[in-house]
Amino acid sequence: MQPSEDDRKKLESAAAKVTPQDEANVREKFAAALSVAVKKGADSKLVDGAKSLWAMLTDKDYVVTWQTKSLIVAALAYFVSPVDLVPDAVPGFGWADDALVIVTALHMLEEELAAYRKARGLATA
Repeated sequence: MQPSEDDRKKLESAAAKVTPQDEANVREKFAAALSVAVKKGADSKLVDGAKSLWAMLTDKDYVVTWQTKSLIVAALAYFVSPVDLVPDAVPGFGWADDALVIVTALHMLEEELAAYRKARGLATA
């Protein structure tokens, strides 16, 4: 399902209001979520994939479509959010839904991520 032109304009308007402090806060939350995921034994490919999504999203010199940005923002927002379908505190399963969301985004953006990594000279995950 393609988002409407009105949805695109709303997204662009919201993005224009993001301050450097907002970006710093999000970076901190992302780093904290990655740290917890690593401590919980997350697969290194999953962590590398999440880092690649973040890098592609925040690379000011690399152009991606707003649809791609929307998908990345949604996946990473779910990853850092404490509100999940399966609470992160549930032993053994708390990170399963987060991992599923990241893996789904990685799968959906596989070609774009490969192109990004190639353009930036990064190793493939």
